[in-house]
Amino acid sequence: ADDPSFRLVNRGQQAIAEFFATPAGSANWGQNRLDSGALAPSAAQAFRLPRGQCVYDLKVVFADRRQMERKGANLCRLADLPVP
Repeated sequence: ADDPSFRLVNRGQQAIAEFFATPAGSANWGQNRLDSGALAPSAAQAFRLPRGQCVYDLKVVFADRRQMERKGANLCRLADLPVP
């Protein structure tokens, strides 16, 4: 119940170049979590986050540099995170 691990699923038409997940309310986004390169359309990648913290702020940066943010996402309540 306190495991915020999930799969990011790219349902868009272009690659996701960067992905950030930080505990809600953090002052900065930290490092890009897509350490193995861009996430292609229709692809998915699993992310393991530390147990205990469930609520995160998320930011997706697409290949065209367009950004999408989601604040206060409870990652413990989902297995897949579809984008967009």
